[in-house]
Amino acid sequence: MAIALHRAGPAIIASAATVIAGMLCLLVAESADISGLGPVAAIGIALGLLAMITLLPALLVIVGRWIFWPVRPRYGSDEPTSRGIWARTGRLIARHPRRVWTATAVLLACASLGLIGFKVGTLTNAQSFRGTPEAITAEAVLAKHFPAGAGEPVGVIGNAAQAGALDHALATMAGIKSVTPPGDQRRAGLLAGHPGQPA
Repeated sequence: MAIALHRAGPAIIASAATVIAGMLCLLVAESADISGLGPVAAIGIALGLLAMITLLPALLVIVGRWIFWPVRPRYGSDEPTSRGIWARTGRLIARHPRRVWTATAVLLACASLGLIGFKVGTLTNAQSFRGTPEAITAEAVLAKHFPAGAGEPVGVIGNAAQAGALDHALATMAGIKSVTPPGDQRRAGLLAGHPGQPA
């Protein structure tokens, strides 16, 4: 197990490090949900790596070789990675490593040409689907005949004595299309908690 961990450890650590780096790239996302997911996933990968190089080898030593059933390795058995398609691929790469990484870099550069002119931005609700569901069609019809937010207006509750200041604040606030007059000032005052009345 010590020999196996010594040989496989660097590859496992390098693989986990690349995934952690990829997860941390999510920190630059504009969406708070996605940017918050990055460090959480990176911590999860780091904890998985820690368990992989400490707890798992210890458990494998404790339970013995039967855990590898049906192909249970024995001391002196043939190296399983010395045959098969991936062994031949590895030997081919090892003979010409510079050609392989050069060709790979060129192919990746060609594949990334599609990013030229790619615009990054937030998706609308309609852009979240490949087709046009009925809900998106209905949303477009509503947007054509009703102002934005008319279906779910925001109720503002304030003190009736400060109605003028409240109207001025709503009129000057960006993003508010229109303000309807209050329907029941006594109810608004009651909810705001007038003295002598329950809030």
